[in-house]
Amino acid sequence: MAYVPQNRAVYIAAYAGALSGINLSNRSPSDPNAGDYVPNAIVAGAFAQSYDTARGAGATNTLETETVQSMCEAAWQNRYPRSNDPNLYTSICRAIIALVASGEAFFFGQGIDPDIPSGGSIPPATLPNAVVQVPLIGAPFSAPLTQDQILPGVTATMANAGATFFEVSENVVTPAFTATQSAAPSSAILTDSDGNAPKNVTSTPTAFASNFTFQKNVYGQTVTFTETVVINGITKAPTATIFWLQRVYYGVGTAGQTGEAFILSLASSFIAASKDGGYPFVAGAADKCYIAYRSAYGDSVFRIGGFVTTFSKSVALVTNAFGFAENYDLWESGSVNLGAVTVVVSNS
Repeated sequence: MAYVPQNRAVYIAAYAGALSGINLSNRSPSDPNAGDYVPNAIVAGAFAQSYDTARGAGATNTLETETVQSMCEAAWQNRYPRSNDPNLYTSICRAIIALVASGEAFFFGQGIDPDIPSGGSIPPATLPNAVVQVPLIGAPFSAPLTQDQILPGVTATMANAGATFFEVSENVVTPAFTATQSAAPSSAILTDSDGNAPKNVTSTPTAFASNFTFQKNVYGQTVTFTETVVINGITKAPTATIFWLQRVYYGVGTAGQTGEAFILSLASSFIAASKDGGYPFVAGAADKCYIAYRSAYGDSVFRIGGFVTTFSKSVALVTNAFGFAENYDLWESGSVNLGAVTVVVSNS
C-alpha cells in the first residue's frame, strides 16, 4: 500500500536529503536520462517514509525541515541504496530525529525563533499538517476552481505488492499491486506501458494483478503500470514501475581469484542500478576483498576510512540466472587481512 505522509514538509525534507545523498555524495553523475535514476528515487522514498513514520505527526518549523534535509543527505554519504524496505532505516532515522531535537532545544533555550519570517508569509506551524510556507506576493489573485478542489480531496495511490527490481531477462509473472483511494471508485482499469489489453479491476480496486508476464532483455528497461480510477467524477491515474537491472557481487576470498564461477560464488549480492556505495567486509588473515559489477559502469575509486586504497581489476563474462550474459569487472583488494571494513566505491 502506498504511503501517505504524516507531515508532508518533513517527508519532503527527508526525501530531498536522501535523494541528494544517494546520487551526489562523492559522485559526478553524467547520465542525462532521468529514468536511470528512478530506482534510487524509490529508495529515497522508502527512507523518507521511515523518517516520517518514526517522527509522527505535528507542526514543524524552518529549523527542523532544513536540518532534516541536511542530516538525511549526510546520512547517505558514501552509502549504497540497497533496499526499498522502510523498516531497514528505522534505527538511523530515530537517531537523526534525536539530533534534530537537540538543535531545536538549543534554539528554544536561547529564545531564538526557529522559523525564518518573510514578508507576508504564514509560519508553517499555523498550516494544516505544516505543509508549506505560502508567501503572499502582491495583490490577491483569483483562478477558476476545479471540481477536485470543491469536493473533498480525491486521492489515489498505487504501489508494487512485490519486488521492484529484477534481473535482466527475468520473467515477471502476473505482477501484483496494491492501491488506495479516498472513496470507492466507480471505475478502475489497469493498463501497462507494453500495450497489453486493459484489465477491469473495479471489483477489487485496492489489490489486483496483471494478467500478463513481462520480460526485458536490455539493462535499465522498465514497465510502468497505471490504474485509472474514477472517483466522484474525477479521474486519477497513479502508477507503479518495475525495473530490469543487474546484480553487484561482493565478498572475500584468497588472492588471485578470477572468472565467472568465483564471481557467482561471492557471499553477497544485490540487484542495483549503480556500483557506487559502501560494501562491508570481514577479511581474515588470508582474505582479500572482492567486488564485481557490470563493466559498463566503468572504473572506480576505492576508499577505506576516507583514504584511497588499491584494487586491481580482471574481466569475466558472467551469465546471470536467466541466461543474460555481459562482461563484469572483478576488483581485488591490494591487501589481505583488512578486518572489518567498509569499502566505499565511487566514480572519483
